[in-house]
Amino acid sequence: MRARHLSVLALALVVGACAGAGPFYLPSFHGCSQVMPYRFGERIYAELSPDDCTLRENPYKWVDYYELEVTQTIDEARIRAGDEGVDPVLILYRRDGIELGRNDDITLLLNTSARVQRRLTPGTYIIAVTSAAEDMTGDYELSATVERD
Repeated sequence: MRARHLSVLALALVVGACAGAGPFYLPSFHGCSQVMPYRFGERIYAELSPDDCTLRENPYKWVDYYELEVTQTIDEARIRAGDEGVDPVLILYRRDGIELGRNDDITLLLNTSARVQRRLTPGTYIIAVTSAAEDMTGDYELSATVERD
């Protein structure tokens, strides 16, 4: 009986998310329950605010987490956070919390954006977008692409 209730609850959450009933969050990461699904090619415009989670290593930095599922090896994935009002920092983790890459500025001393490039094997990854300074709020743009030969 319990499994049936969980199945109905899971289906209701998916249907509610698809129907625009509000945000759909994935399992928590670093104690944050606001992990949002993300796919290659999506362009997300979001905001860092005091309503967000805080970075585990610095509780004075707001952070948004996105979960990226990779089904086949990608030789070069480019994940970018653009400066739309906040000086962004990108961090890429494996789902188990191991940090794989971090970038503050693509060009040293310019607050244009942050980018992480790397080969990804099949699995689940977490993209974290935070700011360079503590208590910084503002808009950012997140995008991820697959570079093909």
